[in-house]
Amino acid sequence: MTELDQATGPQPKPGTAGGWARKKRVRLAASQKYEVFTSVLTNAATGREIAEKYKLDRSTIRSICATAKQGALDALAAAIPGRRGKSPEREALDAANERIAALEATVCEQAMRLHISEGKVRLGLNASPVPARVGGPAKEGICALVADVAAEGFSERQACCWIGIGHSRYLAWKQRLAAGRDLSDEPPGPPAGKARHARLSVAAGEPRQPGAVE
Repeated sequence: MTELDQATGPQPKPGTAGGWARKKRVRLAASQKYEVFTSVLTNAATGREIAEKYKLDRSTIRSICATAKQGALDALAAAIPGRRGKSPEREALDAANERIAALEATVCEQAMRLHISEGKVRLGLNASPVPARVGGPAKEGICALVADVAAEGFSERQACCWIGIGHSRYLAWKQRLAAGRDLSDEPPGPPAGKARHARLSVAAGEPRQPGAVE
């Protein structure tokens, strides 16, 4: 070495960035990183031996071990006994799907309520409960509204609640429709030509029925 070299120190290698050749970065596969972690965890090899084997420095080995430890802690925290653990991404996706399903159910319910409200207006009814006496066409329209709501997956009882009618009252109308009978209200009292009282029947010359209550 000349006196100039001794005074200025080692000279940079030509053709390299900054004058010095950078150490080539080593990229390990996931399985190799796991082997590094288990080797440190079980004391199967010293840090120097691991560094020489995989061409790593001490800081990289510490980073691999910290990452593996944190990953194991996250997996244990998400695990549920008897069930496979879910990743945070999967949990977020499931929560989003639940919110979407709830919103869809709300929209469907609001659509059915609007359909019922418009249907009652067409039948000459208002938003209040169905009156005690309504005409036959209105009864048939109410039965049709219940069928529309039931076709969308809701129960008939829920539809009756939204319409404002008792479920048993609706079932009686439904049975009459199924039997082909008219839903119009009959006039009060006995049918025409029938006596209203047993004494009137006797006066009209009809034989008295045994056990008839006067």
